[in-house]
Amino acid sequence: MIAENFAKLVGAWDGTKKLYMRPEDPVFESEIVANIGLEVVKKVLKISYDWSFKGEKKEGVLLFHVNKEAKTQSVWMDSFHQSSDFMVANGDLIDGKISTKANYTQPEYSDWAWRICLGTDDENSFSLTMFNVFPDGNEVLAVDARFKRRD
Repeated sequence: MIAENFAKLVGAWDGTKKLYMRPEDPVFESEIVANIGLEVVKKVLKISYDWSFKGEKKEGVLLFHVNKEAKTQSVWMDSFHQSSDFMVANGDLIDGKISTKANYTQPEYSDWAWRICLGTDDENSFSLTMFNVFPDGNEVLAVDARFKRRD
């Protein structure tokens, strides 16, 4: 089941995506568009999105599920960050936000993780943030996308 406040996100969205590569690199900012739907008898929230990096179109899909115990799961793939395998992550519903985390699928980085957070304050805006998680547990912001409902 999807928490009621996330079910209200169904629709078309426009936003701004900030991509943080390395501390010494500039922040890459681009427009991002998303379409959100409910799938599998309204149990799965599906976010399809498009953005660009240095003029090249990128796209991705995120699936979220929240069970009765407020445990969360996500499945993610996109053409920039996670393009070779699905990333399947688990987590919790914390302070009204979905938070999932999974280790990287590449063997040489398997002690690193990626955390995805989906948050909403109201039915007309939401945020999607992603973090690199170091082997020691420290995190750094990698993606900060903020959306407003399309008129």
